[in-house]
Amino acid sequence: EGPSRPIIRLAVPMSGVRRAWSVVARNVAFAALIAMLVAAALAIWLSVGTTRAVADLARTARRLGDGDLTARAHANTDGELDALAGALNTMAQNLSAMNDQQERDAAHLRAILAQMADGVLVLAPDETIRVFNLAAGRMLATDPAAAVGRGLSEVPLDYEVQELARRTLRLQTPG
Repeated sequence: EGPSRPIIRLAVPMSGVRRAWSVVARNVAFAALIAMLVAAALAIWLSVGTTRAVADLARTARRLGDGDLTARAHANTDGELDALAGALNTMAQNLSAMNDQQERDAAHLRAILAQMADGVLVLAPDETIRVFNLAAGRMLATDPAAAVGRGLSEVPLDYEVQELARRTLRLQTPG
């Protein structure tokens, strides 16, 4: 066999290894605790911001649903909630524009009805008077402003006129 080689054995006492391991374990546990606290704080911060944004969107949607077309959403999240806020705001603008157009059309129709020489009486299916122009008021000796919104039987009209209106409603054709 050949010449033997010397073997060198280096060792550290086990108590030193345990001390070193204890320091490493303590440092790792401390770092993990700090990382968890930072993660929890970050999660809370993000969830509070998201919760506020969702609450603002819900509040805006409620106001729009109640008819306040000036309500606008402000998500400030740089994500899907911002896109939702933008869509909600666009919808509010479109509804407002449609509402304005409808009001202009209604005013135009009222002006035309007020100037007509023919009497116009429009009833809803439940016999509620929806339109009663000035010419109809003169012909039927009834105040149009007092008649609109009331039931046909609540307005002092000639019996024949009421029956003609009811028959027209039943047949859904002009009498």
